[in-house]
Parts: sequence; structure tokens; C-alpha cells
Amino acid sequence: MFSWIGEVKVFDTMISQAESRLLTPLGCSVLTGRRQALRPTMFFMPLCDVELYENHLEENWRHDL
Repeated sequence: MFSWIGEVKVFDTMISQAESRLLTPLGCSVLTGRRQALRPTMFFMPLCDVELYENHLEENWRHDL
């Protein structure tokens, strides 16, 4: 249903194996670790620990990104 937006990648420090197994057949990639957004990206990060926001900004807050 979301093919018009491209890839859907999911990262959550609290994601369970069951949730990961559910997301994969729906066309989502479950990620681990830090990532750089190398193309226009929407991040949905409601109510995250401050460390997740800090990690995200450290990886992506650059003039060339």
C-alpha cells in the first residue's frame, strides 16, 4: 500500500522479534544501529529517548546532508 513512498525502514530500540517478523512481509526493512540519510527522508520519532535524537542528529546534521 505504500509503494508510492519508496522504501519503508523501521528502527526501534525496543522492537521485538515478533514485530520484526510481522514488518518484513509488509515490505519494511528493520534496521539496527546508526544510519545516515543520504536522500530526502521522513523521520517519525515520537516520544524517543533523548539519546536517539542525539544519535540521529550526530549522523545527519551536516551541511552536505
